[in-house]
Amino acid sequence: MPRLQWPVTMEQAELELDELKKTQPGLFLGPPGQGYLRGIDFYLPSALPTVYQQALNSFYAAHKRMPDLIGLPQIVDYYFAIKFFSAVPIAPNPSDKLNASAYLSPDLLAGIALPKRPWTSDDWRLPDDDAVPPGRYFYKFANGSTMHEEVVWPSTRNKRMRLEDQARRWAMSYWGLHWGEWWYFSSKPRFFLEEVREDSSAAIVEASIFVCQGSPKLIQLRSDPKPRLALERLFTTEGKPLSGSVGGPTRKRLDKAAELPPCIGTMLQAASEIGRHLFFARIDFLHIWAPKPYLGEITLCPYYATAGFKPADFDLEAKKMLFGQSVPGDLANPALADNTA
Repeated sequence: MPRLQWPVTMEQAELELDELKKTQPGLFLGPPGQGYLRGIDFYLPSALPTVYQQALNSFYAAHKRMPDLIGLPQIVDYYFAIKFFSAVPIAPNPSDKLNASAYLSPDLLAGIALPKRPWTSDDWRLPDDDAVPPGRYFYKFANGSTMHEEVVWPSTRNKRMRLEDQARRWAMSYWGLHWGEWWYFSSKPRFFLEEVREDSSAAIVEASIFVCQGSPKLIQLRSDPKPRLALERLFTTEGKPLSGSVGGPTRKRLDKAAELPPCIGTMLQAASEIGRHLFFARIDFLHIWAPKPYLGEITLCPYYATAGFKPADFDLEAKKMLFGQSVPGDLANPALADNTA
């Protein structure tokens, strides 16, 4: 994250918030429906300007401009607005990796596989050796991003101590809290072991479905053959290939041979059902050429609003696909499921 005072000062952050209240009052209507919070509800009034300042500096460092929450010219402007003004359910917490399946009905869940997780805990201390079957696992923090490490079980004493120390630091990082992604901090920290599942049947192992107000809009297929290099192809929900790319720190190359898997209908249904509880979400599925796709995690603000889509003309096209005619005030509305009940 950039330095707190560069280039946006606290005074400027406070002025930005005051100006938004005048020009976009719809963003501040509320509170949202029961069981939902927004960033402006979650943070104490005394803390909100500091967090908003940090989020503005992060955005500026990535895009060399301030976010525009009036015109919303790019996808990243929507992403930034989501941090503070989008209504997010607080129970179950969608950012907790262990909660993704809680948003699915039993009928849909029957067509989705879940990773085997033989141990979960509110404590970072790992279980006894005989409490978990031997094998390869990821030791994961449920309330953060990219916080995981592979371990062969049973582990050595030194490895165990190092993992526990790492997990303790994960929990103490207050992931997301300081730059507006408060939802990671809105429930009790949890830790778990997740079985490493090798799937040698296909090159494409992951699908991310972008959903707005319960409607799937765009599909990203991706595999990672090398560190910091991804093969990628984007599709409409009807299966039409698209020419753009998702941004982010990983270098991407078009995979012209990628095709949507037979289970795409099931994944779209599941993503739609999960997305009905949120204004926007990216729903991840793993091992999509297996008999049943594996449900991954729910992301509310991809890349912390530091990256959208490439190139610029495709970002504009993707923005229209994802958000259509949405106006800023739509972010503050309670979830679609509540509006249609």
